[in-house]
Amino acid sequence: MIGCSRAEPPTLSPEGARITAISNAGVEVVVRIDATNPNDRQLSAAGVKARILLDGALEVGAVISNQPIELPAKKRETLDIPFSVKWADPAPMTALADSGRSVSYDVDGAIEFHGAGAVLQAPFKIKGTLTHDDLVRATRPPAPPPPPTAAPAASPSAAPTAKPKRR
Repeated sequence: MIGCSRAEPPTLSPEGARITAISNAGVEVVVRIDATNPNDRQLSAAGVKARILLDGALEVGAVISNQPIELPAKKRETLDIPFSVKWADPAPMTALADSGRSVSYDVDGAIEFHGAGAVLQAPFKIKGTLTHDDLVRATRPPAPPPPPTAAPAASPSAAPTAKPKRR
């Protein structure tokens, strides 16, 4: 076949991950990836799948982002992909928080692109660190809201004073 070329997967270069929320229920993360489409046609993906490992051994679980992705032909784009992870079992997270140290995380994922007559897998890996403070926030129940405050009482000096009658 002269003139036909096989579609190539995009090149993904992870730039990092940013925690946007963390609690005893789970964590929300935005992963930033630089993506280059080498093909003559646009590629699209319905979402991203990834798996997260903490401290080299604790698998937090598989996560899926259903954010659609469009990569224009012969272009480079920066992708900000949101992930939401619910803790399956908080006990190991509590043990990590009680260790008093920060721990590493590894995100191992892939984006399945469609286009140019092909299905293309583009893997990515991200490494980083969860601080000890992040781990503590992830394993402790949220603090209860402060009790409502009563309306301030009027002070005697704020009360209107009666003018003495003149005789």
